[in-house]
Parts: sequence; C-alpha cells; structure tokens
Amino acid sequence: TTRLVFQTPCQPPSQASNAVDGCSPTACGGVVVDTLISKDETAALRRLVDFALEQTGGSEGPVNVLDLRQGACSHGRQFVDIFQWLEARNLQFPTEDIHIYNTVMDRIQDFAAKHFNL
Repeated sequence: TTRLVFQTPCQPPSQASNAVDGCSPTACGGVVVDTLISKDETAALRRLVDFALEQTGGSEGPVNVLDLRQGACSHGRQFVDIFQWLEARNLQFPTEDIHIYNTVMDRIQDFAAKHFNL
C-alpha cells in the first residue's frame, strides 16, 4: 500500500467561520492511499454520479457536482436536491450502489479517524 502523507498549516481559530473554543486542531495534514477503495467500488461510485447527472442534465459549465451527503447536484446554472428530483420522477439510485457508497464513506471516515487520531 502506497501512502503519501503531508502536513499543512492549520487555519488560525480566529479565521475559522465556525470555531468552537477548545476544539481547534493542533495538527493539520492529508494522506493519499491508493488501496482504500477497490476498482469495483470506484465503478459503483462512478455509476452513481453518471446516473444523477443523466437525470438532471448536469451543469452548463465545465464542472459537475454531486454531493450525496447534502443532496446537491448540478442542474444548469444551479443546484437541485437530487433526492427530491428523483422522487418527483419516481426514480431512485440503484440500491447496491448506494450501499457501496455508504460502506466506502464509513471506511474513509474510519481511516481518517485512525490516521489523524481523531
């Protein structure tokens, strides 16, 4: 497993938009891991994105966004709630792909918590 670990400066608490006393990070950084998600899981995540953008038509610009945690999906020059969009059309994401998405997100959160001692 290849890991690229890097440190970055933490944002000063006074500049944080939602700083909470006693909850400022003491160390900041990132890590890239090449084996955290399998090829099959990557394909499932890609299917979710493709499905959502096929339904909404994507954005008018060069960048499309799908944020499943918040429900935001590109549609023209704005964002729509993808879950409401699909429900209004009696559609839903493929169940197995959503299950894989949730599994992958949990794995990423667990990895980040362990790696950064959260």
